[in-house]
Amino acid sequence: MVVYKITNLVDGKCYVGRTKREIEQRFKEHQNANSCIGEAIRKYGAENFKIEVIEKCATANKLEIREKYWIKKLNTQFPNGYNLVSGRIGNPKYKKFPDLKKFINMKKINIWDVIRVTFAGKWTILILYELSLGAKKFNELKREIDITHSTLSSHLKLLVEEGLVHREVFPEVPPRVEYSLTEIGKSFQPVLDSIEVWGNEYIKFLKNRSEKTLRELK
Repeated sequence: MVVYKITNLVDGKCYVGRTKREIEQRFKEHQNANSCIGEAIRKYGAENFKIEVIEKCATANKLEIREKYWIKKLNTQFPNGYNLVSGRIGNPKYKKFPDLKKFINMKKINIWDVIRVTFAGKWTILILYELSLGAKKFNELKREIDITHSTLSSHLKLLVEEGLVHREVFPEVPPRVEYSLTEIGKSFQPVLDSIEVWGNEYIKFLKNRSEKTLRELK
């Protein structure tokens, strides 16, 4: 029984899984699976992926615990990697992908699946907020948010694909690229405003609680 990692050699994204079988056999199963990692393998080609054992486990319970540990440690949960959840129980067949176009084709659209995919991670809201203030270049966003180049790049790519952000390349030398909100992206503004109102109220709550605690300690 092992915990294994599959790495996309093209973009560096990873998937962590567990198996009681040989990892080569598991990789072949992934190639035909109706899953996020399966979609990626078919898109980039199996030759562009590497599978390796990262830990051996003696019991099934330990295997489940360590799989969750490695998913968190290696940060392989979508959108940073190909894991859609922080660990699995049993052997579910994943039917939801990190591609909203696939949701649209389903008979029933679960709004929480859409939110989970679109707003996964801590950066999406910050990016949308900065762009709500006006169009920005990549480095301007990077500087304002204090985010790594690769993380910002992957998040912007997702937001462009999902129609929330527009990427415009200007025919200049050197080329100038700007990011701005689309019409549907701009419609998120009331949500951002509500978050700001709630955030200010929560800050007040935390300050009052802290002051109360200090008074009680005196």
